[in-house]
Amino acid sequence: MKSFLVLSAISLIFMTSCHERMEPNYACSVSDPLENIGWLSVRVQELEESPLSSYYSVIMARYKSKTVFVTQSCCPFCASAYPSVINCEGETIGKIGPGEGGIDFSRLKNIVVIWEGEDFACGS
Repeated sequence: MKSFLVLSAISLIFMTSCHERMEPNYACSVSDPLENIGWLSVRVQELEESPLSSYYSVIMARYKSKTVFVTQSCCPFCASAYPSVINCEGETIGKIGPGEGGIDFSRLKNIVVIWEGEDFACGS
């Protein structure tokens, strides 16, 4: 139950945080990362095909001077794990949240929402 409350609090932070919404032109040494980073393109396609896609978004940010990506969920009835922080190569470098390998969301800088599900249900 405590994990659920922590996860709910993190989800609330994601939903209420102000993020710039834009199409990234260049990241990870490529133009149009949503199209030109293979693992990211596949991930977004999987999310688009999900019946719950309206509850998901993908952010791009800077962490320790590197570009990272996080898939966010505000699904009110999904049992979700802490979101993974993934580098340009598609490697998980940590998780948003407490504990070993945990990354405090406030340490992410220059946050940009690069994809939202159609009819995004979580606000902007």
